[in-house]
Amino acid sequence: MSHFVSHTPGAGSDHEVIPSFLQTLLEGSAEQLYVGPISQYEVDDLTKTALSALKGCIDDLSPEHVKALVDLLVIPSFYHYHNGYHCAASYQILDKKHPTTLT
Repeated sequence: MSHFVSHTPGAGSDHEVIPSFLQTLLEGSAEQLYVGPISQYEVDDLTKTALSALKGCIDDLSPEHVKALVDLLVIPSFYHYHNGYHCAASYQILDKKHPTTLT
């Protein structure tokens, strides 16, 4: 059963929502999630509770850990690579000295 009850047509694709959602989850407030990336969804109470708990865990991370997670979002093909859509032209290496290491 999906907890996102409905989606507003024309409000953007899931591929646009996911990176924005993750960045807001890491760097923004819980309130910003609902007026920003997931504003196109009706979110039920169970999902809101889960998002609040997840945001609380993220807020307890050190700034260095949050930055490390945010840095993953600057790799445009990261999401596509892990879903079978690897695009070598858009793959950005963050660690120039160790090209196989993402830092």
